Amino acid sequence: MKYNKSASVESYFDGSSGKWDEIYSTDGGDFYNYLNRILRKGVYNRAKRTLEIVSAERARVNSLIDIGCGSGRLAVPLATMGIKVTGIDFAKSMIDLAIEHAKNNKVEDNVSFIQADFMKHSFQPKDFDVSIAMGVFDYIAFPKQFMEKMKYVTSYMILVTFPIKGTFRSYIRSIRLALKNCPVYYYTEEMILNMLSKMQFANYDIERVNNQYYVKIFI
Repeated sequence: MKYNKSASVESYFDGSSGKWDEIYSTDGGDFYNYLNRILRKGVYNRAKRTLEIVSAERARVNSLIDIGCGSGRLAVPLATMGIKVTGIDFAKSMIDLAIEHAKNNKVEDNVSFIQADFMKHSFQPKDFDVSIAMGVFDYIAFPKQFMEKMKYVTSYMILVTFPIKGTFRSYIRSIRLALKNCPVYYYTEEMILNMLSKMQFANYDIERVNNQYYVKIFI
């Protein structure tokens, strides 16, 4: 399988875990928190949407993998629902924060974290009822192959986001990340539909959540 995970993406997230974690907390100070609420609204809303969908499907969900789990700010509340959650991220600093958040919220029995590349880590077919990847496809050079592995490990539902191509903020973000040597990829709805068709997905919904497409797929 052809696959490319840029080392610069790994370096970017490993070096900025604290700033990413502050998006969900109040540790950055009032002004920084205000900017996050304005500039990172899509991050909050996709997390909120994920919790809503999983909660609505809770009767069918016993296990879940959070791919690119970061500091665990979504994995932990999912674990509080009683779901067995596995979080995976290649950035050690993110995993360290995720373990700390799980302990602070006393959900260690329901959530575990793996420091690894999802594409290279070994899983069994249909290991999880649900797989999620929030803000992950922004950094994936070969999205169809990544989605194929998500399909391989999932038995019921896939939840993913894709950043929308051609918005004003997408151009600004591309410049900002280029300065950090971090590639970023954008999508049109047509590109997503084409990929879903090639993968023979028939039961899915696409909605717009701020500057991203939120896709819910039933296997």
